[in-house]
Amino acid sequence: MFTVKARIRSGSTNYHRWAADPGATVTTAFTESFRSANAFSAVAPYDGQNRSDYLITGRPERLDETDHGGGVRVEAKLSAVLMNLRAGSIVCSGDAEESSNVDKHDMNWW
Repeated sequence: MFTVKARIRSGSTNYHRWAADPGATVTTAFTESFRSANAFSAVAPYDGQNRSDYLITGRPERLDETDHGGGVRVEAKLSAVLMNLRAGSIVCSGDAEESSNVDKHDMNWW
């Protein structure tokens, strides 16, 4: 069993302006990514009750919306730690950074 936990740190970023909760979005993305990899027998969001073998925790280091050449660009940097709970050890840790242009400027695109 593998569980995913993401936290959003409070800070200067206006997360209330985002279309979706960043913490829930990151948790869902990690969960679906690990499920689709078929590397674990089960993958679930962390609920505090799970008896998992592994736990990944992470947090956004940066979630920024910036003006970019007449458009909007989103920049994200995430850090994560994968722990083996049975062994009590860190399997790996690191961070990833990505930026992307926002193609739609309203919420009526679906």
